[in-house]
Amino acid sequence: MMQYNGFTGLATVGHVERNIEQAWPNAWDNLTGAQYGKVMSVANTSYHDGRASAGAEVESGCLVMDGCPLIPLPLLHKIRTVERTEHTYRLAKGIVACLPSGRYDEDGTPNPDGEYWREDWHITEYYIGEQLIYSEQC
Repeated sequence: MMQYNGFTGLATVGHVERNIEQAWPNAWDNLTGAQYGKVMSVANTSYHDGRASAGAEVESGCLVMDGCPLIPLPLLHKIRTVERTEHTYRLAKGIVACLPSGRYDEDGTPNPDGEYWREDWHITEYYIGEQLIYSEQC
């Protein structure tokens, strides 16, 4: 246990040992105590690295971030995403070169001599039921 860098509660150690034995049957018989402790530390470090990179975890059926319960999982599963694109047309004041989106008339009709250029907005909206909870655009 001197080589193990994780929580040493009986339940935690039991889970780590059981998972090692599932992946490496007879590990207990094939390794010294110090080697087995190092393998336990690899499992512990991997868990905490993954948890840290995710920035959140699930605890008691709730999404938790920095120890603060945020969203119950059943509610999280109800989130629906809608993606769409909108176009706006802007007067191309003094722009001589052809813009990547092309030139248009004021009503959005493509026209190589048009005085307007088009901006494309990609919008992602997140809903729970019919309630919009978040929207982003680029």
